[in-house]
Amino acid sequence: MSTTPEGWADILEPGETIVWQGRPRASIRWRDLISVQTVMGVFFVVFTTVWLKGAIWMGGSMPGGAGDMLIIFKLFGAVFLAVGVYMALGRLFVDAFVRARTWYTLSDRAAYIATDVFGQRKLKRYSGADMIEPRLEDGTPGAVWFASETRTYTSGSRSRNGLRSTRRTHSYQVPIGFAQIDDPRPVFRMVNELRTKAQRAHD
Repeated sequence: MSTTPEGWADILEPGETIVWQGRPRASIRWRDLISVQTVMGVFFVVFTTVWLKGAIWMGGSMPGGAGDMLIIFKLFGAVFLAVGVYMALGRLFVDAFVRARTWYTLSDRAAYIATDVFGQRKLKRYSGADMIEPRLEDGTPGAVWFASETRTYTSGSRSRNGLRSTRRTHSYQVPIGFAQIDDPRPVFRMVNELRTKAQRAHD
């Protein structure tokens, strides 16, 4: 395949040629439940549930005026509960939703990932020099990973009296590539060749 589809003339570099295009399947990847994010999400849910029960119990034993404080505790807890549910399960549905609006393109110089979510169009380019060693996730569907992204989130906790708070920043790596594609082996080979060519040119 060696074509330049409509709309790509202003995106590709002079002489750059598209060698493959595809789209990911939009099915939910249940196996992604086995991850650090799921463990952290479950921890958030359990911790927040216990914390809310404690806050409600404390509110019931406090004198008048505790109603407003209890509402703040509930709102604070609801935020962390939502974060926990998203990390444990919700992210799988969001990922499937985004993949249904994603397009993949591979040229002889770079990999492109385009998305169109709620009218917000994005196009990310990963040149051969930007790629880490490609990793094949064989199968149908499978995946070809060639980059990673560090993501962070902040968690917080309060003392039992609600007067002292502690905030922690956590980070984790997210693989980037062509996920949920059919017949990933030929694509893996092309990505590997692209990265190797970029390395040789750099050396």
